[in-house]
Amino acid sequence: FTLGGVVSVGAPGPPPHGAERIFQVITTPVVDVDGEVSHLLAMHLDITESVQRERDLQKQSAEKERLASQVLLAAGVIHEVAKPLAAMKTTIQVLEDEIEDSEQRTYLSGVENEIDQLGEFLQTFSKYARPRAITRQPCKLVDVVQHLKLLIQKEAERRNVTLELRNLDLLPEAMLDSIQLQQVLLNICVNAFDAMPDGGAITIAGAEVREPAPGLQLTVSDTGAGIADDKLDSIFDAFFSDKPSGTGLGLAIVKQIIDGHGGQIRLESEVGAGTTFVITLPYS
Repeated sequence: FTLGGVVSVGAPGPPPHGAERIFQVITTPVVDVDGEVSHLLAMHLDITESVQRERDLQKQSAEKERLASQVLLAAGVIHEVAKPLAAMKTTIQVLEDEIEDSEQRTYLSGVENEIDQLGEFLQTFSKYARPRAITRQPCKLVDVVQHLKLLIQKEAERRNVTLELRNLDLLPEAMLDSIQLQQVLLNICVNAFDAMPDGGAITIAGAEVREPAPGLQLTVSDTGAGIADDKLDSIFDAFFSDKPSGTGLGLAIVKQIIDGHGGQIRLESEVGAGTTFVITLPYS
């Protein structure tokens, strides 16, 4: 070591910290009566966590730059595709009015439906590529969930799915974006509907938590088919979907909105028993 200097070294360490630990070593010479260095005093500090935090920040910065370039690309793609789609749909609607042959009208109607589906995908993709800024206002989660229930009640009845709300009225007010949180819950419930083709139950419950930080917790549980273990790590990835007609963006948008709030989301699932999304949000 350099006398009186500071060096960083890697050394193996025992679990649970993993195989590598990073130490900062400070050495100071001890001089005897003749002015000669007799030995060294050394102090070492374990700086593994701070180094890891710095690495994580660098990764996050690189990810933000990558996403920014994707946003520019996505904006151009959406703009270039949306214009001809609108023109195509208008043309088909004119043809439908002029053509009397029922079989041809059926073909045109099918094309129009495909255009509508592509338009819906572009709208969803736009939400992911160019997310709205989080607008925090005083908000009670019970109001957000009650409004969501009104939106999906008819669909739930049609699918023979019961909706149950628990402990939400006990939660205090917090600074949240109620509109975007409603989108989060809607996306999760749509997935739950798809996972319960023969009916079932969705339960939305609330609680206050202190770990990992003081805040509010929402759990959304269903009694559906569940998610296989090998898919759990990819469930929030963009364009990941195991549904034939899925865009793979619904849960990616959910994760994006929760991250924007400074919150956390995780899921617990068992094949054949159902899935639970656990959302934790800070008070402000």
